[in-house]
Amino acid sequence: MTHRKEPLGRLIHEIYSLQRTLRCASASSLEPGDPGTGLLDVMRILRDHANSRATTLAARMGIGVSALSRHLAELEDMGWVQREPDPEDRRASLVSLTPAGLQRLNDIAQRKVGELKEVLSGWTDAEVQEALDVITRLDDALSQTFRPGAVDGAQPHHHTASRQTIAASHPTITTSHHTIPATLGGGQ
Repeated sequence: MTHRKEPLGRLIHEIYSLQRTLRCASASSLEPGDPGTGLLDVMRILRDHANSRATTLAARMGIGVSALSRHLAELEDMGWVQREPDPEDRRASLVSLTPAGLQRLNDIAQRKVGELKEVLSGWTDAEVQEALDVITRLDDALSQTFRPGAVDGAQPHHHTASRQTIAASHPTITTSHHTIPATLGGGQ
């Protein structure tokens, strides 16, 4: 029996396959003038963790500070991100979305949710809940190992309590069968 036929091997294969599919789905729904998927990830984190230091954001995202700095500079040039001095340490900056950046992110999320709503329209509420439970459990398990967020006490943005707080503070879209968070990721 090959490793791919074993349940754990198949699960790992499907996780990577889902990752590729989601990356393609995210990129295919972008319109001219939309930020790319990497910039959208930064914007989602900023929406959920406003007024954060770049080092904290980089730890939450699992990327280097230099890569995040390039993303932030690009978003700042677009007028979607702003930096303000950290009142606790004037040498550092706190980063947040501008109102225009938040509006742009919400517009893109609404569009993406509409697309996913179509894809999932045949799912029952029980199937949606089952998928949510399994994905949440998997994400929490992977986050504990691979996204410890050791910089400045940052924690991965996917922990269950944080996820529930974020979901409660963002609008949802109700379909004929489901209520879907209008945040998409972030995941947040």
